[in-house]
Amino acid sequence: MNIDWGVIDKLEKPIKRFKHKVLDSDYEDFKNLDWLDWGTLFMTTIVNNTKKMIELKVFLLSKGVCEKKINELFYFFLKTNHKFENKIFSWNEMEELDLDFDPDMKTTIDYTIL
Repeated sequence: MNIDWGVIDKLEKPIKRFKHKVLDSDYEDFKNLDWLDWGTLFMTTIVNNTKKMIELKVFLLSKGVCEKKINELFYFFLKTNHKFENKIFSWNEMEELDLDFDPDMKTTIDYTIL
């Protein structure tokens, strides 16, 4: 699946509002985030709230974004949230994301060493 990350650029206003609210409540923890971090944090927060997901989808549709691209973006963040909450990663994902091995982590591929 190819995510069109340009969709995030259409969210400049909502992300800026989100950023101001977060910084007002906890400046020290979030002051060094860049645009990509804010976009990721915004989307991660949105997909945890069905009502907000619907509002965001309507907003993006009004900006001319294709419904398929919106759904792919939501799916990516829902899937990513699920993986982090349940600690389920492939060995490749662990390497790409530079995740330290955790004994509680489940891998999606089983290897047998002979």
